[in-house]
Amino acid sequence: MVDPHLAGRTILVTGGNSGIGEATVRAFAAQGAHVVLHFLDAETLVPPNMGHSVAGRARAEAIAEDVRAAGGGIDLADGDLLDPSVPARLFDRAGPVDILVN
Repeated sequence: MVDPHLAGRTILVTGGNSGIGEATVRAFAAQGAHVVLHFLDAETLVPPNMGHSVAGRARAEAIAEDVRAAGGGIDLADGDLLDPSVPARLFDRAGPVDILVN
């Protein structure tokens, strides 16, 4: 279902490079929204990743490539949301956000 009210809206999706987050990114982009896909990059974790599964940058870039190939608008923004400075940086990168999915 296409919602004409989503066209041109900016949507920030945290954890958008796997599972429900990925499906959400793809659905909003398919409906004409500009999506900012936030992801956790295991390469930049401090302290280093302690064995947890992290989809990471490569998966985020693959999703972005798919969305762009389908004509959608998407930007990527990484960061560990345990760092208190990251949420402000995400919003600065995204610009005015109409919808937040986290």
